[in-house]
Amino acid sequence: MIHSIFTDVEQALRNQESFLIGDRNVQTIKKTEIVSRIIHHFSGHDLLWFKKNAVWLTESLKSKHEFEPGKVAAAVKSFLRQYQNYHACEEFKNCSLELLASKLNIDSRCLDEKINPGFIAFAKKNYLYNSLETYNHQLLVDETTFEIKIKYRNEYIPWGHAKRIIDGFLQENEQKNKLNEPCSPCLYGRKGIQNKDRYNWENLKSFLKGDVANWADHFIKDPLIFDDNNEGYIMEFCSSATEKAPRILAGDHTWIRLYQFKKTDEKIIGKMHSIGLYRPSKHHFFIDNFWMPFRIKQGYITQDISEEWGINTQIRTVAKRITATTYQKIMTKVANDKKINRTIFHLFQHNCDEYVVKLAELDLLELPTKRHFLKLFTCIHLEKSFFNQLNEWSKPVRMAVAVILGIFCVFGYLMTPFLNLIFYLIGSGRVDTSIQDPTARPVLSSFADLFNMEKLYVYSPWVLGHIVKDDVEHWRQEEIKKLGNSKEEQEKKNEILFDFPPHLYRT
Repeated sequence: MIHSIFTDVEQALRNQESFLIGDRNVQTIKKTEIVSRIIHHFSGHDLLWFKKNAVWLTESLKSKHEFEPGKVAAAVKSFLRQYQNYHACEEFKNCSLELLASKLNIDSRCLDEKINPGFIAFAKKNYLYNSLETYNHQLLVDETTFEIKIKYRNEYIPWGHAKRIIDGFLQENEQKNKLNEPCSPCLYGRKGIQNKDRYNWENLKSFLKGDVANWADHFIKDPLIFDDNNEGYIMEFCSSATEKAPRILAGDHTWIRLYQFKKTDEKIIGKMHSIGLYRPSKHHFFIDNFWMPFRIKQGYITQDISEEWGINTQIRTVAKRITATTYQKIMTKVANDKKINRTIFHLFQHNCDEYVVKLAELDLLELPTKRHFLKLFTCIHLEKSFFNQLNEWSKPVRMAVAVILGIFCVFGYLMTPFLNLIFYLIGSGRVDTSIQDPTARPVLSSFADLFNMEKLYVYSPWVLGHIVKDDVEHWRQEEIKKLGNSKEEQEKKNEILFDFPPHLYRT
């Protein structure tokens, strides 16, 4: 009963539906009708409703022994994100702090600024809870004083000492920023507090390595296929993209994980590389955000990209078995791209998703992640935010809206020269002066390009994380249904679980 309640709460919030907590002892959920919500909003009852539920969810987070922590945290996270306009309310602040304490697995009293000054800011900005979970670390807490100890070079040190070390790292990074050197610092890693720059590397180092049971148990539980040398290679496509609609200009991202496993008589050991393409850090607010935002910029191959970041959306992954040859091809290409430093970045044409698509081509995959930007930012958005709210009886309305959107897209296609001209004026005809590569060309480099519809297509992390992933998983389910339980068919099932449908392979 308790678990299903928080599943319902999270689902209601994900669908932007309201809910009310009934009898405190019964813990019932009642979703309000849209008319009631409008009346509540204009009558001031909406704030009272928010405060009531914020208090209830805060108490639920504290009662760790009563509820499943993951369900509660997910519901509270969705709740606070949806009602950020009440961030100044005391109830919002209390709920937010309790959520942070829950993620860090510490008592909320540890978040008192007088006891551990600056810790909240560090934990939030560097998404410490993600790193602790990734590396299977924990914080030590003095049960009397609630002072925190954190890892540094594999040893626990008091937070006060750690803060002085971190402040020194921040000063170093600030000096780099003043020199306009791209810097993407990672202040917590495998050994604890560190000052690692994701941009500054020469050799590919594994993100995780050692006993697979500590970080890749999902590959142990699933039938992992080894070759004749008892080795296995996996390429995993990762996408952090909101469920509602694409946000390519506001945080959607794609990268890959490369796994190498070795099976011994005692256990399975392995290592994992996490690789992605990113643009330079934004040091100058106006220049990097508003001055010719569609110009060609310098792209940077990064390690550990997004693994320790706080992603506001679930990371959607789909894995595929590859050969040792393909694995080595990908590793070699990434190393060469970093060495020659000729990787460029563009929001639409040369972004993180396009780089992943190129890496997939080394395994003869053709990932269909390109979409016309009008289809991506209008039709898909309205479909996810509006269509899914309609009931089954409203299919005629759904069809009518789909026809209207289709006409709109066709009209947009006919407007190709005008749309390309707009993008040209905001940078698509320029190359950043910082790029030293003489072969770099702008997206729109000639008058004929204004009439080229391909220039309006976007490589979308959202499409990879939702459409392509769902397509692969649906194909796997349908293929497995066709097979029986014989030994040969069971082996075939194992292959299908780490394969992609034939239509995604290059013909």
